[in-house]
Amino acid sequence: MPYMVNSYCTQCQQGDRFSIGHWNTYKGVFVCQTCRAIVNIPLETGQCPGCGYTPANSEFFDYSGAIAIKNITEPPSQPMPTCPKCLQAQLNFGIAGHMNMGAAIDLNGLAKGQDYLEKAIFAYNVLLICGELGLDPVEVFHYFNLDIPKTLMEERKAAAAILNDLRIHLQIRYMNDISDLEAKWLAERERVEHPYVIYSCAIAVARQWQLKRFEAISLLGLGLCCEQMRRYEQANALYQQALSFFYLLKDTKTELFLLTLLSEHYARLGQDALAWQTIQHALSKL
Repeated sequence: MPYMVNSYCTQCQQGDRFSIGHWNTYKGVFVCQTCRAIVNIPLETGQCPGCGYTPANSEFFDYSGAIAIKNITEPPSQPMPTCPKCLQAQLNFGIAGHMNMGAAIDLNGLAKGQDYLEKAIFAYNVLLICGELGLDPVEVFHYFNLDIPKTLMEERKAAAAILNDLRIHLQIRYMNDISDLEAKWLAERERVEHPYVIYSCAIAVARQWQLKRFEAISLLGLGLCCEQMRRYEQANALYQQALSFFYLLKDTKTELFLLTLLSEHYARLGQDALAWQTIQHALSKL
């Protein structure tokens, strides 16, 4: 779901065209001073296609707050890079085209396990849109064949173009069964390599943006992960946090599901009195 973007300098009236959102093809956008151009760095080589320079992650251009969508978002919220051609003025950016293929694409798994800015931007915005639409992040990460970068996730911002495209894509993808996603948690969790990391990042994003329901869903998902890993005390604490959220959200259906889960959790630990007390609590809500 990449966008084509044009850069334009008001001083020298020149610019370049590059893509954003193409996280499984490019490592990111780089302002190359040697080539005097804005270029995409291929994921396969990690090098500038013009001069062969290999930029570090810190050298890539974070476009998140720089590219606005006309009639949808506010003007850019961060300083623009200096024009690499004349070095006299800041650049302006405009979207020139959009390619939504309507499906997630796996290009031989090149992106798996790699840490780079384009993937971090995409992953952060996936978590944001999961919070907005009430989707389980583990299922959505599985759908995109996406993993959380080990670094680069801190201090990310919403990228308006990527966020808007994800919203449309996932609304269409889950149009018929969006209300049934919670029932898929356990099955999807077993098909993803690192659900613990995904849910942990999801909780951080939910708290940053005050997405209460998303935080509750992610706490529950993380609790399930901890139980599978036999971290029973941590699982219990996470379940209790999630339960308090669902109570405040007046989501009785999910609250009952979680109470049933808690009773089974206590029974497995041999805490029969707590298991029975939890079942009684659940029955009182019917």
